[in-house]
Amino acid sequence: TDALDVLAASPLPVIAAIHGSAVGGGLELAMACDLGVATPEARLGLPEAKLGVLPGGGGTQRLPRLIPVGVATEMLMLGTVIDGERAHSLGLVNRLSGAGTLLETAGAIGEQLATGAAQVASTTKSLLLRTANLSTSDGIEHERDAVAHLFATPDGREGFGAFTERRPPTFGGR
Repeated sequence: TDALDVLAASPLPVIAAIHGSAVGGGLELAMACDLGVATPEARLGLPEAKLGVLPGGGGTQRLPRLIPVGVATEMLMLGTVIDGERAHSLGLVNRLSGAGTLLETAGAIGEQLATGAAQVASTTKSLLLRTANLSTSDGIEHERDAVAHLFATPDGREGFGAFTERRPPTFGGR
């Protein structure tokens, strides 16, 4: 579980590409990632209940934060496994892709991240982690601080300047 916590806390964005089965620890690994792509026929679940135990790698905590609590409760109590299409409709994965293009789809997301302002992904990740248990108003205070910080960076100034000049930004802080 410590490795999953390190992955989840990494300042770098992590993308899960799921083909086949991501059950038990496999789904816990995928849920520790920031973004996920799956094939429609992928199988995702936490079947530990069928063994008389619960997931031990953060599954009981991460799953209900990603999908509706009632669905998470069912999956955890019954060991229900869902396919990639249902996982996508619930928000457990961000995108669906065919088996032949799964890695290309995940790579395209990575490319989008790599060509954007470098600090946006890490600041977003940090902000979401720090404010997960705060009230909305307290979270917004942290958000305002993060936005002010990003506006003061070279990439922030470049992005805003490009917007006002109606041109694509050229970010340098990769």
